[in-house]
Amino acid sequence: MERVTDWVKLWRELVEAGEKRIDQARPQGRGDAWKRKARGFDDQVKRRWAAPDSSREALVARVRAHPGCSLLDIGAG
Repeated sequence: MERVTDWVKLWRELVEAGEKRIDQARPQGRGDAWKRKARGFDDQVKRRWAAPDSSREALVARVRAHPGCSLLDIGAG
């Protein structure tokens, strides 16, 4: 009789093995690297928004000049 692969069990084992490998590679006491990166990015965005920006000011002025209009921002960041 042919053996049937339990794909759910196999996937679960692969995920757990990957998580274990990541935990072992992470330096102890340093926390999650992605959380640190996210905090750094958030700080950078806050600094940028606090600084004057002529492009942003021009868009805000146009939106305010046309009540009821919409603005769609499409971009990566």
